[in-house]
Amino acid sequence: MSTNNERLKLEGLLYEYKDIEIDIKELELRIESEDIRGVMYNDMPSSPNVNTSSSVEQSAVMLENLRRKIIYLSNKKKRIENMLSLLSERDRIIVEMYYFKDYSLRDIAFQLDLNDNYISRRKAYILNKLVPFAVRHKLVIWMSSKCKLKVNKRISQCHVLYSIILV
Repeated sequence: MSTNNERLKLEGLLYEYKDIEIDIKELELRIESEDIRGVMYNDMPSSPNVNTSSSVEQSAVMLENLRRKIIYLSNKKKRIENMLSLLSERDRIIVEMYYFKDYSLRDIAFQLDLNDNYISRRKAYILNKLVPFAVRHKLVIWMSSKCKLKVNKRISQCHVLYSIILV
């Protein structure tokens, strides 16, 4: 049986899924704009100094950090998709409609020609089915402990930890 905290973290992860692709696209656009800007003459170091890094080096480090974030987010997205592959087609549709497309339980019930109460129970069943996988494969530890879900208002206010160790 899953704890309420694990379920909330899993719900936060599912709400966040739809934003991952947007975040990846934004990072790609930042890399593209940095590549277009390139290096100007003023960016070149004026004299060798081992204590300071040039703007060229800073730009290279920033680009590498952006690329690592893209890899991190892409991997996270694939791991969520892998977790969702545990579900039946109908359960996957319920997850997509509720968490990714912001349908209400009533709207999902109407679209699938099912009872509202059944959809509510099914959603609880789906979460209980996914939590052990998410915990075992450390998907839910990506969420901070300050994750607060306003489920009744269908808004996720999760503070995601994008902690990538950069050496």
